[in-house]
Amino acid sequence: MSLDPRTRPLLRLARLLVLGCMLAWAAWATAAINVTLVLSDSGAIYREAVDNLRDELAQENQHWQVRVQTLAARIGSDRENLVIPLGLRALQSVLAEPGNTPVWSLLVPRAEYDQLAARHPAAKRRPLSALYLDQPLPRQIQMLMAALPATKRLGVLVGSSNTNLAASIREAAESHGLEVSIERIARADDVVALLADLRGRVDILLLLPDPQVMDRSMLQPLMLETYRLHLPVMAYSTQLIGAGAMLALYTSPGRLGQEAGLRLRQARHNGGVHLPPPAYPDSFDVAVNRSVALSLGIRVPTSERIHQRMERNTRR
Repeated sequence: MSLDPRTRPLLRLARLLVLGCMLAWAAWATAAINVTLVLSDSGAIYREAVDNLRDELAQENQHWQVRVQTLAARIGSDRENLVIPLGLRALQSVLAEPGNTPVWSLLVPRAEYDQLAARHPAAKRRPLSALYLDQPLPRQIQMLMAALPATKRLGVLVGSSNTNLAASIREAAESHGLEVSIERIARADDVVALLADLRGRVDILLLLPDPQVMDRSMLQPLMLETYRLHLPVMAYSTQLIGAGAMLALYTSPGRLGQEAGLRLRQARHNGGVHLPPPAYPDSFDVAVNRSVALSLGIRVPTSERIHQRMERNTRR
């Protein structure tokens, strides 16, 4: 059966359109961004962050090639456009690798990230950034005042290596009219002894994710001593709430992973991705240990109420 000559131009046009779509799809697929997530271990906190990050990337039509590796099974690739280590051990290991692929750190506190970024040779030859695990000091003070507005005196333990932290703490606290007592820790063994010096001088103790202060071997003695001294503690994780802290301001691994995915989507540009600048998370959660508050005789609002107060104060 012969075709009507008048339909031949239409068929040629249809073929050209199909060919054009195929070429466009091939170009789009070629421009896929290859992202490797490297987990410090296979624990639940890392998996929660990874699952939410991947779900967030899947919400758009742009093409992302995401692979997940544990640190023990890490295999680098020349095709990697971005490496995202989750946790301190993964960050240290990735920075020790050769190459200049950009690195974006997740689930690492700012103090530990800053130390690596300042001293590691890899920071001079490859782009490096982070979405910090911990919260900015002004937000922590804001949470304290939303939970306990009558607070007047704040105590903080600071490692000797954090030379600039004390000034930042004073600035954030004094902007809310708080008096600050800062004790410097030279060794983890000093923590319990220094707590006794704070007794009667402060209304609450702020714990920061400082490796010199929050040594794993000293965590239980530290929390037991604060309880013995009837000294309430404000911390930075639900794990510390479980260990005896009264308040905590944190971003859950799931919310951090979701925010990381959103920031990556926003950073995508012309088939590539601009490495987001180092930043604290925008999202945060509040936790209250009601049994500890009750035993200390302190009335604390619910976590929902504290969160609402913080949001209301931010909008002012």
